[in-house]
Amino acid sequence: MLRKILAVTSFVLVAPVAFSAPPAAKKGAPKKAAAPAAEEASGSSDALPAYGMAGCGIGAMVIDRNEMLPQIGAFVLNNWIVPQTSAITSGTSNCSEAPREVAQVEQEVFIAANLNTITKEAAQGSGERMDALAEVLGCSEEGTEALRQLCKDKHESIFNSNDSKMVLSTLREEIKANENVASNCDRA
Repeated sequence: MLRKILAVTSFVLVAPVAFSAPPAAKKGAPKKAAAPAAEEASGSSDALPAYGMAGCGIGAMVIDRNEMLPQIGAFVLNNWIVPQTSAITSGTSNCSEAPREVAQVEQEVFIAANLNTITKEAAQGSGERMDALAEVLGCSEEGTEALRQLCKDKHESIFNSNDSKMVLSTLREEIKANENVASNCDRA
């Protein structure tokens, strides 16, 4: 049994290097961009996860090539040798989301659940949901006041849709355009 584990472990560690060497370039052939297709589509490497097809975990830390054989090796490391579930539940080994992504999801959910109330309170420039919105956007006390005023002043342009994602997008644009709010709301 120990012999099998050692064989699998050595295969996992050696196979990605041995089997995933890039093919030699042909003479006169144009060079391809080094960026992966997903990165080209998104326009930014920030949108890509810090792991490949096998998911996060120790395998993602040891094997960084997002090709089939290396990812099989990462899968073996993640699921047979060092269980991936412990990395996921503890938020280690590349298994935690970026704070920016978490903030965006929180904001989307909050606005979707409270859109009607936020729209009414924004017109008044105050209210419990407005204060909670400021908290979700990471606003300081000064930022909360500035956000209230911004939402009151720009109410028609921010809240002209019943689509919560559109409202959030417009709100973020207005926040970026207002230096006082932008500098005091660090999750916006």
